[in-house]
Amino acid sequence: MASASAKVKQRTSTDNQCSACYSEHIMVIPKARYIIMTSVLPLFVTAAIAIIFHLLFLLFIPALVWMNVMIAQRKAPLVVCRECRHTSKGSVPV
Repeated sequence: MASASAKVKQRTSTDNQCSACYSEHIMVIPKARYIIMTSVLPLFVTAAIAIIFHLLFLLFIPALVWMNVMIAQRKAPLVVCRECRHTSKGSVPV
């Protein structure tokens, strides 16, 4: 009985494991990296469209950044398992 509760306690106390396969090979994407990762391509595309067509498209850049910050506040830190590719919102300290 004591060993069964010890296994459960060990499994819930370690935050460095994937919740799907219990692998310890995880990657944690913090909030700042998540914002950069989701903002770079849309910002380049918006800047290219503004240069090619009209500078008025530059007004969309603050909205893109604001939207990505709002999304990152809900999703980050993102935990990705390197073995099974399971993603989850984590509370793993970076």
